[in-house]
Amino acid sequence: MIKRIFISYKYPEGLKHRNKLISKLDKNSYSYLGEDDKTINISHMDKAGIGSVLSDKIYSTHVTVILITSNILDSDWIPWEVHYSIKEMNRANRNSSRNGIVAVVIPDEDNEFDYILERDSGGDVINTSELPDIISSNMFNATTESRHETKHTEFGSYISIYRWDEFCSSYKDIINTAYNKSVNMTHLFDITTQI
Repeated sequence: MIKRIFISYKYPEGLKHRNKLISKLDKNSYSYLGEDDKTINISHMDKAGIGSVLSDKIYSTHVTVILITSNILDSDWIPWEVHYSIKEMNRANRNSSRNGIVAVVIPDEDNEFDYILERDSGGDVINTSELPDIISSNMFNATTESRHETKHTEFGSYISIYRWDEFCSSYKDIINTAYNKSVNMTHLFDITTQI
């Protein structure tokens, strides 16, 4: 089955990596369904207008890849894109399930990731205060029913986070794991759609 991918990113700072990711995707396994280089200003829209625009884009996708950049908190779009990726939607008596979601940290201008991810002796420390609430609230949210600890990279969070280089070297496995969580494991996470 070809998995349909939506990429959420802060324009313009994430555009270069969005384009790199689109060109990297194996066309036999993945199809990019998302926005082009044009963006719509949503600052004047009410929630219904925002919902209509985004649900149209995200409804038929399977996995959302969020490109994390240093100014992600300035994005009007990303929290809403994550909301509609996680939300189960109904159209014409047909339900869409939640998307699997992966967060990918893009290196800053110094080729560093420490604005979000810092390495220490125990592994990575995630600076969740620099992420939109809907993203950080869906991290470290494995339930007690899950056999994984919340610090487990793949299964401790509904939204797992990776450095760009780590993601690029294993993107097929990472995307497939996110998809598997959305199809078979949502009951093992305390998922929130609250923005």
